Amino acid sequence: MPKDPLQRPNIKSLIRALATINPLLAAQEKNTTLFDQICARMESYSNELEYQVTKRTVELMEETEKCNAIINQILPRSIAQQLRAGERILPEFFECTTILFTDLHGFADFAKNNPPETAIAVISATEICIDKLTTECDVYKVEAISDSFMVASGVPERIGCNHIERIAVFAIKLVTLQPQLTFLQSLCFKTGIHSGPCAAGLMGLKRPRYCLFGDTVNMASRMCSHGLPGRIHLSPDSQLLLEQFTQFMVEERGVLAIKGKYETTTYWLLPAYRM
Repeated sequence: MPKDPLQRPNIKSLIRALATINPLLAAQEKNTTLFDQICARMESYSNELEYQVTKRTVELMEETEKCNAIINQILPRSIAQQLRAGERILPEFFECTTILFTDLHGFADFAKNNPPETAIAVISATEICIDKLTTECDVYKVEAISDSFMVASGVPERIGCNHIERIAVFAIKLVTLQPQLTFLQSLCFKTGIHSGPCAAGLMGLKRPRYCLFGDTVNMASRMCSHGLPGRIHLSPDSQLLLEQFTQFMVEERGVLAIKGKYETTTYWLLPAYRM
């Protein structure tokens, strides 16, 4: 500030300079009334509030979409929609479904002979591939435990006998995709399929899971454990359902004693299609 009073700016020039910062000072420069100044301030506040509300609403919608996407990945879409609508999810009985189990044969030894981060990376990459295939084939991944994966079709949406076709396509694509998955190295999928009735329902609140129960689940697991690496093991029930879809090729394995069950003729689903 100059020491000479004559060189100092007058009050009007100061108001004009400050008016660029505060619009109310500009109103004073124009000799507006106090009411006009209050209206200008309220309009300014209103515009700012509207901007903040719009911004927060957009952010809320984006977060809601992210939450819905996560829920749709964890649960079947129809179950997720019922949950969002606040509906009660009741257990259901399904007359016929198809369940597939697959695991990475040799992973236990692989995990022992490799660093933990390598083993985890292999499982993560495998699960990502399976997730992509489930979306592509429109089947539901029920759960994943270590190197074992459970996939189902025909639940919670009833689709006639098409569940066996979808699971068969999924299994063939998984087996044919395996040679391209370089991260698997010496590992391969051992897969088993069984069709039959089961019960299903939503378990838990904090981390809800859509679970399947019944002897069909146990039999599908047995088909996997009694199978061979790199092959798709079919139960006679699944083979019978698959006969109506002529594009698939099946060969008889022979009579097999199923642990805890009985002796039955099982089959191999070949990784090829009839033209």
